[in-house]
Amino acid sequence: MKNRLRLLRESKHLSQSDMAKILNMSQGNYSRIESSNQPIEIEYALILSKYFSVSLDYLLENENENQTITFTIDEIKAIKTAIEILSKKII
Repeated sequence: MKNRLRLLRESKHLSQSDMAKILNMSQGNYSRIESSNQPIEIEYALILSKYFSVSLDYLLENENENQTITFTIDEIKAIKTAIEILSKKII
């Protein structure tokens, strides 16, 4: 994901600090996510995919189109919450 996320960020002329503010996290945490030293939580991946208008597959560099991604009930609830929060920030 590190190449894809960096390219998306740079395409919007944003710094890592800018991205950290968008995600409400420290710049250090964002840097670790972008460099793939820390796994990204699904809520943040969803926010980023919406922000950059790309699919989760594209963001996560999923090259295997036949791969099925499954979520737990808690992850689905977190996704729903993230969508609600993101929708309020956009409006």
